Amino acid sequence: MLKKFSIIGLTLILGTTPILASVFPHAIWKPLDEYTASKSENNVINQIAASEQVVSIMTPEPESQERINILLNHHLELANAYNSIGSYEKAYENFKLYIPFGESQGHDVSYAYAKLMTLQPSLEVFQLSTNSSAPYFGAKLEPTQGVIYGSYYDKDPYVGVAYNNEDIRSRYPAEESMLLVYLEFGQDIKTPYIQNMLNLAKEENKLVFLGWNTAGSTLDTANSSDFPLHQTPQEYIASTIEYLSSQGLDTLIRFGGEMNNGPSGRNVFTGEVDPAGFIESFQYVSTIAKQYDNVGMVWSPDDIGGLDTPFEMFYPGDEYVDWIGVSMYPKKYFLDQIDTSDNKDINESIFIAGEHANPIKKIEHIITFMQEHNIQKPIAISETGDHHFVRNLNIETTDWAKLQMQKTYTEMFYKYPQIKAINYFNNSLHWENSFALHDNDILLETYNALVSDELFIKEYGQPATIGYKNITNGGIEIGSDIELSVSAYYPYANDVNEISVKYWLDDMLLSEATQSPYTINVGQDALAGKSELKVEMIVNGEIKQTQAINLMHN
Repeated sequence: MLKKFSIIGLTLILGTTPILASVFPHAIWKPLDEYTASKSENNVINQIAASEQVVSIMTPEPESQERINILLNHHLELANAYNSIGSYEKAYENFKLYIPFGESQGHDVSYAYAKLMTLQPSLEVFQLSTNSSAPYFGAKLEPTQGVIYGSYYDKDPYVGVAYNNEDIRSRYPAEESMLLVYLEFGQDIKTPYIQNMLNLAKEENKLVFLGWNTAGSTLDTANSSDFPLHQTPQEYIASTIEYLSSQGLDTLIRFGGEMNNGPSGRNVFTGEVDPAGFIESFQYVSTIAKQYDNVGMVWSPDDIGGLDTPFEMFYPGDEYVDWIGVSMYPKKYFLDQIDTSDNKDINESIFIAGEHANPIKKIEHIITFMQEHNIQKPIAISETGDHHFVRNLNIETTDWAKLQMQKTYTEMFYKYPQIKAINYFNNSLHWENSFALHDNDILLETYNALVSDELFIKEYGQPATIGYKNITNGGIEIGSDIELSVSAYYPYANDVNEISVKYWLDDMLLSEATQSPYTINVGQDALAGKSELKVEMIVNGEIKQTQAINLMHN
């Protein structure tokens, strides 16, 4: 006989073709009917129970298209249902099981992959150490230890285009080791306000991080109408790089940044993505830069970009790249809009925004790309900024921005010590959100406190004398007082005051830290005679993850 699924079951599971009942085990029909009924009643618990029965019946069945269709649908349905009730471990398990079925049918599984990233909690513990070693790749201008850091000051009314060091220090006391300088392709490197920045870099011994922006993918379209070339692009490139080198400046060139999400990766005339044009342009500039020992190249995409413009599409090859860079801007609201649509979680998961906004997760995209392609390079955060005001919505977001900044400048560097440079985009433009430090005292104070840490290099050319050792799977070295910090992540807990961390020595509560990076200092007396440190991640009042670490007494 013929038996048809309901509209929901039919369209989601098997398309529109009736299926012979003899194709399926007889036991399947009852849970399928229960699934359809619970789905229409929006009864998530019953829906989960019914789908679990369907999966348990169909999993051992012989391979067939019908088996694929049913398991594909019900793993996805289970994943979404478990996700909706906060059962994230089960959701993760079912998204992972769904992916091979979805891929075999040509489905877009980007959401499922995004959920594998955003649904994994993590709790890692770090100990401040004077003998911790960061990965070292021997790249041009790479420090052996620590983070070269800087900012962008020429839109700061307290500094302006003069770039006077005393003015900068009056607002930003810690001595940065790098200056972020923007140059539009075609613009004269000797333009007075740019020269002011270069002079400061020379006088105060700072690395120059040159954001050399292009208006198109090819060299003959790289300059905009604002900066007409009076020589060939090749002559302009050669003279610019030669001038930088001749000034005795160590310079990292980020050429054509954000090519996966901007004009530098597109054909000016058609608007189409043009990876071949970008790669040829980048390789040419890199070939010129290689002639100078004090000039390095940074290949720097947007942290996620478009789903149809993956990193590998634009990668010019290891021999042309000294550093991997990335632009990373956490977003409290996807597209700066309050999303009430059914696609809210899809968009926020894929683009690490909204409820999933977290710099530790955003940086994972480029980390994963490098691991998959065995790219052994130091990483620079070419630009980052934490918006304290969403212009489209007229919403103040300072508390949220402070949390994002704290995680970026602490947890991210502890977890990924191969990140060795960072620039803060200290700016407020009338057409976008405000990331500026100069118009927000809370963020300014937070930034100044964070970069005062000894991990951030204050004198360019001198490595940091400290690091943060990951002791999650090891032990705590005890010989003196210790400082411990934590990188903590839990799904959908990325706003203020949602996560805290408790530290226990054996059965004694030491402290509960409520602000990233959840740092505590423990004296030798408190450690005496103790054998274990326990660290708990508390999410909205509930213990969600625990790490136990042995104490190694000298």
